[in-house]
Amino acid sequence: MSSVASKLRECGGEHLHPSSLAVFEQTEAQELVLRVLHAPIDDMRGARLTGYKAGDELKVVQFSTVNELNPLGWRYQEKTKQQWPPSHRFQVPKRSWHAMVVPDNSLGAQQACLLQMAAAPDARTRESAEIDVEDSKVAAVYAQRFNLHSQNTAAGDVGLETRVVADTTELNADLAENGTFPTVKVAAPVACEVIASGYPAMIPVGTICTLAAYPEKHVQKFVFDGRSDEFSEIPQAFFHYAAFTSGGKEYVCDIQGAEDEDGSFLIVDPCILKAGLPTVRDLIGVVSNGQIQGDQSSSGPTVERFDALHPRCTQACKVFDPQRRSAQRNGKVGMCGVGMCGLR
Repeated sequence: MSSVASKLRECGGEHLHPSSLAVFEQTEAQELVLRVLHAPIDDMRGARLTGYKAGDELKVVQFSTVNELNPLGWRYQEKTKQQWPPSHRFQVPKRSWHAMVVPDNSLGAQQACLLQMAAAPDARTRESAEIDVEDSKVAAVYAQRFNLHSQNTAAGDVGLETRVVADTTELNADLAENGTFPTVKVAAPVACEVIASGYPAMIPVGTICTLAAYPEKHVQKFVFDGRSDEFSEIPQAFFHYAAFTSGGKEYVCDIQGAEDEDGSFLIVDPCILKAGLPTVRDLIGVVSNGQIQGDQSSSGPTVERFDALHPRCTQACKVFDPQRRSAQRNGKVGMCGVGMCGLR
């Protein structure tokens, strides 16, 4: 029952018709209502989905600030921001809440989510939210491929039959379905608009935010700055895999989230660091010490950044990139040990 309804009853409101009080009770139950605007991620192999679709209306029945979610904001600290590109994803701080959400039609189950919005009102745009969603979508595609690669490797280790179809590896049966190996998944966000709010000073109507299925109340950094991260093999292998399979053109950065009991990882709010379009200087190269070298921006996906974020390879890395050690020494091939790699 709402506090307003309670006060009415304390003041003699018990004599009012129940429908008179229902207005206040319903108002509190709908203090924060969202409408889904953009929900493009639908592949569960690399993502944990909310199940919400564009047009759905959702009630946030409870939301709270949780200190253990504070690592989500480390990306925007001044010293850290200077090391990243001057783009929305790396420079615009967000607020984050743990939220309990139900469909407005009350037909679906209550779900624990991560609710995020830009701290600055002028940054709460649909375009910015869609950029956030797109980064998670790209990361989820890499996660799906990484999981399939891990499944294929595990199948080979135990002698299970595999077959390749198009660009994916389909496994014999029970290995994939039973989840006998750790996986990486991305908590896939949807972009929403606030259509009703009991907190207009904090979350006004019209605010654009994102909502991701994230049941945990804490966030751990797995691949962040190479200094404060505690080395974790699967997230590190995933970071390396994405960089390797993109030819050094994309890094999945700020890999953060939680580890499940089975050793799998659910990551949330990752950033995709992309190589910029080549300039004339990049294409022509500059002569230094008798060698032609490209002009790499320090804010892009460089070899130096790769080495800082990925201080050493895991056993899994050596399966898909066995030449990386020699690549660092001879200076003739890219970050991932392949001469065609985008980074030299």
